[in-house]
Amino acid sequence: MAREWARAEREGWLDRLYARDNEDGTRTLQPDSVQHRLLDNLEALLSHNISPKDAAAQTASLIMGEMDTDTPWSNNVGLHLKAAQAFDDEKVLQALVDYIIELASLPDPIHEAHEQKTVGTPLGIEYVNPGGPVEIDSRVLWRSLPDYSMTLSEWLQGE
Repeated sequence: MAREWARAEREGWLDRLYARDNEDGTRTLQPDSVQHRLLDNLEALLSHNISPKDAAAQTASLIMGEMDTDTPWSNNVGLHLKAAQAFDDEKVLQALVDYIIELASLPDPIHEAHEQKTVGTPLGIEYVNPGGPVEIDSRVLWRSLPDYSMTLSEWLQGE
């Protein structure tokens, strides 16, 4: 079931937003894209091939590896909520709960690269200097789960 869910996500909104044109005229989400790798990570969690703790650590590594942390963080929140909506298996849902708890329990990330990291906010682009904490809208990744509660609220309100 997790494989089918991941394929539908990959071929759906992720392709529409992030796919690249191929030589044959088709569009696909590139396997090296952060969105593809975040989805692979969640698929492994949902398939019980990776623990929630390891999935959280992998998520953090993928997101922090990007210069723009806001976009992959938002993508990850969306994937997590879509998975929670798609599955009714209690073990899968518990894994999703445990995953988000593990993610929120990670140490605060410090930007360790030598160049500035960008973070998109409703007020525009913010920059994180080397050695500074990574925040989105003044909320520290991971413990604050930036935008998670807002996205969940909007999600529950429907379209």
